[in-house]
Amino acid sequence: MASEGARGRIVGRISATPTGRSRILLALAEADGNRAKAARSLGVSRSTLYRQMEKLGVAGKLNQT
Repeated sequence: MASEGARGRIVGRISATPTGRSRILLALAEADGNRAKAARSLGVSRSTLYRQMEKLGVAGKLNQT
């Protein structure tokens, strides 16, 4: 079951859908590319985040400036 996070975003399970992809990309952007931090904000483990990133074709490394 998902719950509302501190910033008003829905956190909890992520799915292999376009919406799930958007949630992952948003979490990664908010975490400045830090995958562990992004996983925590989504309420999933790092390994779950990695698996979903792979399924959804999210780049292995994000461009850092």
